[in-house]
Amino acid sequence: MALGKGSEFIKKVFGINKSGNFRDEGNEGINIPYLPKSIYELAFELKLPVDTIRKQIGDAKKKLFEYREKRMHPGKDDKILTDWNGLMIAALAKGAQAFDKPEYADAARKASDFMLSRMRGTDGRFYHRYRDGEPAVMAFLDDHAFFVWGLIELYESTFEVSYLMAALEITDIMIEHFQDKENHGLYFTADDAEELILRKKEIYDGAVPSGNSIAMLNLLRLARMTGKAELEGKSNADRKGFFKHCPAGSRSIYAIDDRLILRSDR
Repeated sequence: MALGKGSEFIKKVFGINKSGNFRDEGNEGINIPYLPKSIYELAFELKLPVDTIRKQIGDAKKKLFEYREKRMHPGKDDKILTDWNGLMIAALAKGAQAFDKPEYADAARKASDFMLSRMRGTDGRFYHRYRDGEPAVMAFLDDHAFFVWGLIELYESTFEVSYLMAALEITDIMIEHFQDKENHGLYFTADDAEELILRKKEIYDGAVPSGNSIAMLNLLRLARMTGKAELEGKSNADRKGFFKHCPAGSRSIYAIDDRLILRSDR
């Protein structure tokens, strides 16, 4: 066994036994390592110091990892997505402000710099994903909106003007290629993307906010930061247009509604 003399200790710690600790239809006698008891309970039961228990577990996990590394690795989803990174950057930058953690801002800065340098084409347009050294798939609305959100939060955390300027530049690109020029709001796909039967326009917040919701919020915040009244005008026009289609009491675009406390006329 990979653990040698330490195997009995690890069996006890991780609840491993001959009959198995996991049972499912067609699966008998399978062991899935878990901690049935806390480290403190184990220390009391084994009459060992807590630090000793922690060290022995750490040593055993290292041996198990080295043994597992000899096996073929399963497939990994290792692509980098613009929209998800935008959300992460916003969270890190906000956390840096809230908890006085400069390392969070450093991580957000590093991610943003990567996105700005590696996720764009020669024309300045963004891509949706990056993998194996290559960006691919033209960016969607959520990619632009979420990344701008992250850049705004990063600017507020670091006051580095380059991030504010990048947020304005990407916002201009977003409006140019995603705006519904006849009505209100922003389409999910760009005007020069693959032609679809229908260009959809998402307005409902789900597990994550909709691209339109965050875009309206970004426009409002950028307007207040820069004095560009036209950005606030667009945010207000889109908001009023979308609210006509939201059922009374719905929680459709609360991401923008929650921030309307910023408005002086609210």
